[in-house]
This record gives sequence, C-alpha cells and structure tokens, in this order.
Amino acid sequence: MISFAKIQTEKGLQAAVELVRKVYLARGYLSSDSVKTDMISKYLGKEQTVTFSANRKGLMVGTISVVADSDAGFPMDDLYRQEIKSYRDQGAKLGEVCQFAVDKKSVELDKSLDEKEVSLGLFSSVLNYGLANQFHYFIFAVNPKHAPFYKVLGCEQIGEEKSYGSVNGAPAIPYILDLNEIKTDVKNGTLKNMILRKILS
Repeated sequence: MISFAKIQTEKGLQAAVELVRKVYLARGYLSSDSVKTDMISKYLGKEQTVTFSANRKGLMVGTISVVADSDAGFPMDDLYRQEIKSYRDQGAKLGEVCQFAVDKKSVELDKSLDEKEVSLGLFSSVLNYGLANQFHYFIFAVNPKHAPFYKVLGCEQIGEEKSYGSVNGAPAIPYILDLNEIKTDVKNGTLKNMILRKILS
C-alpha cells in the first residue's frame, strides 16, 4: 500500500530534495555532472512551503510541494511574474505547485506500484491542502509534454511557452487552476471533472 503524508522532518525534506534531483537528472533538467541542489531546495523547509511524499515500504517514491505566495515569491516568478501579477493585484491567495517527482525506477522494480496511482495521490494531497487552507488558485510551470494531464485537470494556460533556465533550458508553459470554482462545485455536488472527482474522493 502507498501512503501519502506531509513531510515534517529535515530528514524527510532532504530525501525529497534527493528524489527531485534524481528525477530531474533523468529527465535532463539538471546537468549530469551537477551536484548543486539549490534550485531544488531553495523553497523546501521554508514557512511558506508544504511538501508531501508518497511512501511504499519505508521508501519515498514520490514528492510534490506547494509554495504559498510571500515576499520570497514563487519559483515561476523568474519567467512568469507578469502573467501572475493580475491575480496578485486582485488579492488572490496563490500557491505554486512544484517539484513534482515520481521515482520511475522504484515503480518499475515494484510491480505492485502504479505510477498513475502515485501521481494522483500526490495531487490529491496538494488539492485537499489547497481547499482546506482557502487558496484561490494554484499555478504550475509545466513541461509541454505533461500539458495534457493539466488540461484534463481543468487548468487554464495563462502565458506562452518559454525556456526555463534553471532546468537546463527545458520548455515550460504556465497554467492556473481555479480552486474557488472547484470548492463551489464540490459544495454544490456539481463537480463534473472525473479526474478531480477521483482525486478529491
């Protein structure tokens, strides 16, 4: 069985950093000779950040974080500050969902693990956290190859594709998810998005 939990220890956060680094290296988001994890760990452990893990038999097989807006800003601000500005100007409570990583090797080795189940469980953790803590919107910087998943979730594109320097120049597209609308639909029993219904059940 896979368990999902908020990480609350320094050891757990370090394990999340190493998992993200491992996955980013495999995807080419970090150079193969890179030893720096500053880009990964900069926001982890900070007051404005909550990190969740997916665990199987004591092993962390996935992680995801939510960074709440603050004076420190978002990782996405490097590319999409202007696109985010209008939501900030409205006084919306924003959170960036980032550093999402699933250890594919662990999934491949353990036939009882399902990558989709790990991914949806992690998103369930952050979405339930966002709804419970009155966030208005979640924002994402998404590699175009993963865009279909975010579109299925109901995310809206809010800017153009750009090159993300901090991940070896990989392309990124900004998306936003309206948590107010989801919360209203859940309350009224009118949530039609099947993926969201599964995630939030």
